[in-house]
Amino acid sequence: MNVVNEIEIQRDKDEIKEKKFKPIQITKKSKTYDIQADEKFKEFYKFIKTEFDNGKNIFEILEKIAKTKVDKIA
Repeated sequence: MNVVNEIEIQRDKDEIKEKKFKPIQITKKSKTYDIQADEKFKEFYKFIKTEFDNGKNIFEILEKIAKTKVDKIA
């Protein structure tokens, strides 16, 4: 009987431990993907591609970007 009582006591302790567990609620502050930045980059890429297709070199394109103040960081 003593062994049975010990097993029941241990089982009760295990159940109490399981009941005490409560998951932590968190809020994620970081953002992994920004679709707007991606769209700005695509527009910037299209601009550079059309300028190259029109026969301009990189320095002329950079001059034009500096004059029009295009957001280069997009």
